Amino acid sequence: MKLKTFFQLFAVLLVMISMVSCNNDGQSRVAAAGEVPEPPPGFPARPITVIVPQSAGCGTDIGVRLLARFAQAYLPQPLVIVNMPGGSTIVGITEAMRRPADGHTLIQFATATVLATAVGRQFDVLNDFEFVSLQVSDPRVLGFSPQDGRFSTREEFLQFVRGNPRALTLGVTGLNNASHISSLVFMRESGLQFDIVNFDGQATMRPAFLGRHIDTVWQSVGETTPMYSERQIVPVAVFSGERFENDLPGVPTAREIGVDLVSSSYRGFAYRRGVDRAIVNYMARVFELVSQHPDYIQEMINLGLPNTFMGPEEYTQLVRREAEASEIILRELGLIN
Repeated sequence: MKLKTFFQLFAVLLVMISMVSCNNDGQSRVAAAGEVPEPPPGFPARPITVIVPQSAGCGTDIGVRLLARFAQAYLPQPLVIVNMPGGSTIVGITEAMRRPADGHTLIQFATATVLATAVGRQFDVLNDFEFVSLQVSDPRVLGFSPQDGRFSTREEFLQFVRGNPRALTLGVTGLNNASHISSLVFMRESGLQFDIVNFDGQATMRPAFLGRHIDTVWQSVGETTPMYSERQIVPVAVFSGERFENDLPGVPTAREIGVDLVSSSYRGFAYRRGVDRAIVNYMARVFELVSQHPDYIQEMINLGLPNTFMGPEEYTQLVRREAEASEIILRELGLIN
């Protein structure tokens, strides 16, 4: 089965679950918004640390900080964000797994971690974690600088790349992670070839792109939207099943430019295995309430971050399906045996 099929099936899965989990006004199906849940006895006893295994300022970090701000209305203790980038999220995950399973250390969990654990085998993604909630599903975008004099339109860009394989550099965040591997799949399926440059995170890739040290970037809708509004990037395509007209007006889908590929990154929260189930359910309920808040919904729209909530059971099943698909993808790319 072709690699693009796995990404397409995964994208369809997300859409289907979003349709089931949301009512007509875009809010998840739960009891009345604003209902504050009762915390488990003795929890939280202190501020809750959220380890974000990526750089400060990236799309993932921005989304987590936004959620933490709104969660203050529902939690008796604050969420404290700690960025620990490196090792394709493994540095931060390793630190989180060292800490007690008492509910006071949350892990920001993403597609990158599923792939990184599959490659490195440090952890068993299906047995070492308790999944709390999914918050975001964020498609990929390919873009180039409007200051590049070699081309000014999408058509000219594509013609240049086809005629000059690997002449352009393509920035991606991480190595052997979701961003990197999805870029390899993109090149394989599209026939467009770039010289990939790996960065630790968006905090280093974006300045390199704006400074013209790299030619193009492979990043998320959430990371692209503010750059697009400031005319710092020309998005070639969004790798989703439909356009994002509110965030990236006029930007075609990949299929519209002749690349039949859907690629997205999901982001949520997890605990290390062993945290009391009552705590897992309590935190999931808090995050669900945040996902319903009208101001949070609007700020997510402003940031170009798709607000996609799933609870523990649905999110666990999603990770299971993604882990199984990732194993096949990584084998086809020769990254695991």
